[in-house]
Amino acid sequence: MKYTPGPWKLNGILSKVLSNDELELEICILGINENSDNFSFEEYKANGELIARAPELLEENESLKAINKQLSIDLQEAIDQIRHMIDNRDNFSIASAQITMERFSITIAKSKL
Repeated sequence: MKYTPGPWKLNGILSKVLSNDELELEICILGINENSDNFSFEEYKANGELIARAPELLEENESLKAINKQLSIDLQEAIDQIRHMIDNRDNFSIASAQITMERFSITIAKSKL
């Protein structure tokens, strides 16, 4: 995906979203149409702020996807270890169960970041 790098910002009159660099490239022009009477100033401003935050939100989304992928891998490894311990009951021990529980705890802690 190619787009003008962020951060972006609203200009003072709330009609344009601009790149936040010396060029101040126009990213988006917030228009008014025949239905604009349905929008309050606060809603109009909030829409512009949401658009201006798009690069930041995209970066956060990509980061969360990577975290989710790693959490899925960690959880699958923990599940596989538990299955192995159950299949080999004679080798099952409190210590190995504790290690597995610690891995689950770490995975849960990562998910709260």
